[in-house]
Amino acid sequence: MEWFKDGHFVELQTFEKHASEISSVVFLVAESPGSFVELGAFTSEETIIPKLFVVVSNDNDNGESYLALGPIKFLRESDETKVRSYRWRADFNTGNPPQVNANDLEGIWSQIVDDLIEYERTCNSEVKFNPNIPGHVSLLILELLNIFGALYKNELKQFLSIILGEIELKEIKKHLFLMEQMGLVSSVKHGGTYYISRSSQTHIYFNYLPDTPREIADRASLTMLSRGWYEKNDQNRFDVMRRYVPVDKRNA
Repeated sequence: MEWFKDGHFVELQTFEKHASEISSVVFLVAESPGSFVELGAFTSEETIIPKLFVVVSNDNDNGESYLALGPIKFLRESDETKVRSYRWRADFNTGNPPQVNANDLEGIWSQIVDDLIEYERTCNSEVKFNPNIPGHVSLLILELLNIFGALYKNELKQFLSIILGEIELKEIKKHLFLMEQMGLVSSVKHGGTYYISRSSQTHIYFNYLPDTPREIADRASLTMLSRGWYEKNDQNRFDVMRRYVPVDKRNA
């Protein structure tokens, strides 16, 4: 409940939508009333539908249920690979976790994992950056941390305001909080509080203007230049990178 307690998100649906925009796949097992509600909400979000992968039991995937006639049918008509139906029984009481027969799952779990991996390969397509999608802004923050190694919140605000226009600090805190919860970002106290990336992937590709000086005309050069400048001019930040940034990312 940290998402609510700390005041970053006022309701769960916004939190889940923002998290899904950062993810390459949204994997949902439809096994209880709560997950049925989530599925219905997800199928109404244009940014989530292309990533949605659903596993449902045969008992709930039948021609008479709202689930089958509503969101499941909708997903299958958009892309039949988005839904996998298997035979297992899940008994549940409201407020309690579903009770699933372990023997049912033993025979299908490896197949579900294989299907999920294959689906991830097919849906991992590039999309144009959209500053109005919160998840895209989060990934931009992650790339800035990858390039510069360690940044303060106010520095992120300065960079983002140059790229996107004015942005409030509370919005940046929301992005950082979500990515910390997802294990993509860590905060480090070393004099001040720095933020560093824990992601091993490049999420955003940049195009530079034709008259960009050659020394900063590519991401790798910009990264190397910033790290070299820190070593000579900002020893405290350089120490943070040396101590906390993974070795394979220090000059990435």
